[in-house]
Amino acid sequence: MQTCTVFATYTNWLSRELEKTDPDLSGATKPPTMTDDQWRQFQAVRSQKSSDSSSLGATALGRDKDENKKDEAARITELFDVIKRWESNFSRHLQILLDALNHYAATETVVLLSLCARLSTANQGTEYAGLRNDEDGAV
Repeated sequence: MQTCTVFATYTNWLSRELEKTDPDLSGATKPPTMTDDQWRQFQAVRSQKSSDSSSLGATALGRDKDENKKDEAARITELFDVIKRWESNFSRHLQILLDALNHYAATETVVLLSLCARLSTANQGTEYAGLRNDEDGAV
């Protein structure tokens, strides 16, 4: 729960960073993968943010283009690392929850099995998915 709460808290920061690094989102034309409603909502949020932080734009204009590209590449790398850590942390905690749910489903009530089955789909494809070492022989 704490991982989800912290992620939700930093979603706003993540959105701003993605907007800065994605050329489709920083431009004035609608990306082909976005619907008209999504684009209008994005523009409204962006215009509200730009009016709130208009003083930040003046400092960014004075930078050299090569420096901006280096900053952009570093920002993308940092975002990739942050998202990778969040995914790993979330998957690890979800696997701990799934292990506990499986235990209680086996010892207490089978009602938890349906919840466990639905949650396990969220953990598929991660480094923590699949059988644990102590369960390998129990197949």
